[in-house]
Amino acid sequence: MVGFPDFIYKHIVPACFLAPLKPSFDLSDAQTVLTLSECAITLKTIHLKRGPEFIQFLQQEYLPSLQVAPEISQELCQVLQQPDVKVLKNYIKAFFQRAKL
Repeated sequence: MVGFPDFIYKHIVPACFLAPLKPSFDLSDAQTVLTLSECAITLKTIHLKRGPEFIQFLQQEYLPSLQVAPEISQELCQVLQQPDVKVLKNYIKAFFQRAKL
């Protein structure tokens, strides 16, 4: 669909990052586990559909715009490329804990 990739990058990807990065988002709250799981699934699905283009977007444009350290961005992108979504689901909380610092 024409324009859909642009919609993904401008609206869906930010939805997966902006709420969990807010100081008011309590990563120790059990309710956040479901939210983080949905974010992980969404990011994994985008990666499966967009491939290396998505990884490049995250590393070169989006995560730097959020002031996420390059080593943390690289780690997330490596985990995103793992075939098992469970790896990403287990990692995502740690990513947001580190990215908030």
